[in-house]
Amino acid sequence: MSAPAPQRLPELGSLEAIITDVDGTLYDQRPVRRRMLSALLRAHFRDPWLGWRTVRCLRAFRSAQEEIRRGGQDHISHPDLQYAHAQRATGYPMEFVQQTVQRWMETEPLEFLYAAIRPGMQEFFDWASSRGVRLAALSDYPLEEKLKAMRVDPLFPVAVSASDQRVLRFKPNPAILKFIIQELKASRERLIYLGDRPEVDGEVAKRAGVVGVILSPASERGWQDGLLFVRSFSELRQELEATTTLS
Repeated sequence: MSAPAPQRLPELGSLEAIITDVDGTLYDQRPVRRRMLSALLRAHFRDPWLGWRTVRCLRAFRSAQEEIRRGGQDHISHPDLQYAHAQRATGYPMEFVQQTVQRWMETEPLEFLYAAIRPGMQEFFDWASSRGVRLAALSDYPLEEKLKAMRVDPLFPVAVSASDQRVLRFKPNPAILKFIIQELKASRERLIYLGDRPEVDGEVAKRAGVVGVILSPASERGWQDGLLFVRSFSELRQELEATTTLS
């Protein structure tokens, strides 16, 4: 059962922690996907059949995650289950599925992440850290190498993925968020969770009973359905600084 989520930001002076999603939040996925498509085409120019198999495999893997997410299966290793779903959907050998996913979803995109960092991201977290706010990152996918590629890994001493043996749950299951809150020893009322997908990140914030902030450049700024929408990191800083003015 979801805990009631606060409908206002914690006062800046009492803010203990900011927990953030990675993909789509710290960087813009659109240019990364465009560059990955070009890389896929170049890599399989001489073997389009392998290229088609690769694309089919990646699509099946992504679809498997959404299927698991909707299914709400709570007692199974999600990474293993996701690979199993993709293998069944394609009929490809498990070794091929694993190697394809690891190359094209975990390794190849790394070189494109730094150029796709959202404006003001580094400055925002530097500012928060300078105020003594503890920072943590989470993701449904492996995130350590992504944080290194964006050169922000020192900012996030706590970084947890859904494949962590202590979690093994995809969002919006709140297990990963609750685990990080325990690791930080922070109060739910004195932290915020930042993501980019209302139906996933917003929902996990609500289920964990914390303030959810959605970074969405195309959305209108303000509170909607119990979530605070901002269009940029600078707007989020403005909203946090305003809590001191209004208190």
